[in-house]
Amino acid sequence: MRVDQKQSIPSQVKIHNVIILDGSGSMQGAKYSNAVHGVKLDLETCKNEKFKSYSFIEFNDHDSITIHNWLNPVDLVKLHFNGARSGTPLYFTIGQTLERLLSEVPKEDKVLVKIFTDGQNTLNHGKYSNPSELQPLIVACETRGFTITFIGTESDTLRIVKEVGINKTNTLVHNNTGEGVKMAFNIQAEATRGYTKSVANNEDVTTGFYSKTIIND
Repeated sequence: MRVDQKQSIPSQVKIHNVIILDGSGSMQGAKYSNAVHGVKLDLETCKNEKFKSYSFIEFNDHDSITIHNWLNPVDLVKLHFNGARSGTPLYFTIGQTLERLLSEVPKEDKVLVKIFTDGQNTLNHGKYSNPSELQPLIVACETRGFTITFIGTESDTLRIVKEVGINKTNTLVHNNTGEGVKMAFNIQAEATRGYTKSVANNEDVTTGFYSKTIIND
């Protein structure tokens, strides 16, 4: 990995960080505890990089989606999307989150969305149950300058690129272990710092979130 010299974001540029975390049953144990630690690391990284806001959204396979810090200061705020029950609502969460971001974030602001999961969508009813429904929404977000990233297992990542249309250069594979989850969040922190530098340089940040900052041996 390459560590770039820090460059300040222009004061007029506002960046909103949104992290979507899989909290379903398969994530329990070391994977989940390391993911929670990773979310805290992500928050600290965004604070250091002077992001405008930080939102943490967690979904699971038995309850509604919980949103913390929606476009607000660090004080926790709990809200809910309706209808996310009877399955793991990965696509539902992504779709509802992106819809809300498009409607609520000022057009001149930057948005960085980070999705983390250890499995695929199992919610087979309702809006966005068909992944192809997400593709035009992804395009609309990228047209607005959003950066949409994804961390998952190898099969999850291949599927999300093919079915949903998230750009491959914005994806990262973890090995589905507690240590692998920890490593993925460390890489994400590095990529976030690289993203900040790209924003400061007025570069296109819709793609290359991981490929710009990670050098493969």
